[in-house]
Amino acid sequence: MKDMENKLFIGVMSGTSLDGIDCVLVCFDKSEIEIIDKKFIPYEEKLRNELIDLTQNDRFFLSHLVWLSNEVGAAYGNAINEIIVENQIGKKKIEAVGISGQTVLHQPTSDRPYTFQIGNISKVHALTSLNLIYDFRVTDMNNGGHGAPLLPAFFDQIKSKNFIYLNIGGIANISFKLDKNYVGFDCGPGNTLIDLCAQKFLSLPYDPDGAHAKQGEVDKVILDKMLDDAYFKLPSPKSTGTDYFNQSWILEFFQKEMSNLDFLATVTELTAQSIAREINAINSEHEKVIVYGGGSHNTFLINRIRENLKNYDVVSSELIGLDPDYVEAIAFAWLAKERIKNKTIDLTQITGSRSIALLGECYL
Repeated sequence: MKDMENKLFIGVMSGTSLDGIDCVLVCFDKSEIEIIDKKFIPYEEKLRNELIDLTQNDRFFLSHLVWLSNEVGAAYGNAINEIIVENQIGKKKIEAVGISGQTVLHQPTSDRPYTFQIGNISKVHALTSLNLIYDFRVTDMNNGGHGAPLLPAFFDQIKSKNFIYLNIGGIANISFKLDKNYVGFDCGPGNTLIDLCAQKFLSLPYDPDGAHAKQGEVDKVILDKMLDDAYFKLPSPKSTGTDYFNQSWILEFFQKEMSNLDFLATVTELTAQSIAREINAINSEHEKVIVYGGGSHNTFLINRIRENLKNYDVVSSELIGLDPDYVEAIAFAWLAKERIKNKTIDLTQITGSRSIALLGECYL
């Protein structure tokens, strides 16, 4: 481990797959990143089911939303304390914690744009007594941006090589270098529709390794109808959420005569083709697509992406020394570092924000 006198940062990420919390303890030394520890803390089943219900329904009780925010906040605080205790590190060495918040609503292109993350930050502070940086997406949207994706700025600042970075979480997004800077946007659904189909039709939380989708046949007529959705035709900057690509959206395409496996195969192909279409449309000399996020473990999905990206080498972020399950958590630790040092971030070419600005709110 490098000089422990260096200040440390913690990144806390809970994505739209709603499976739990990624937590990393990081040391940043100039352009190098040292991961001291990392851990995944799954949401308790009741909390996960409640979060899924929240993102799939238009109406809910305000009291229930407050309860969920408190529960998520407590889960964040406990995760932060666990990684500190397990590494026997004094809290004074932690300069700041970057917290993604749990996105439950995200509508950046509505008449009244909004993004909403829960996770009671006061609860987190009461449990940890640390400097907390949060509301990254909200501050970007207040500056005219879409609030997502945020990782292109991270890849730009760590002087990453000229790769295309593909994140397959609940929503899929890409980051890539255009001229001198990284840009990026949400392609559309990542794991979210696949998971919803596995839950509804197979009584499984997800389709492990794509094993069930692999057994089905893609319905090309239904697939074309899905790909005709207006979101896929939007220019960048653009972002979306699981409150758009949700159960209601996907069930509009289900035909009673279709087998469950055929429908799952079709939905999996939707993710693969919607991603590949966006990457194939990039006019650049990129050769590698670096994949991270939970979807990187779905071998069948990755193979379908490869099949649709003949001119690219599609590989895991492990190839460049980044654990695919923790790239986003590392990025939020970096975002916390930039904010606590009052460094501005340029998202004008990424999210469409009006100007270079500070990103995130501080709870000190």
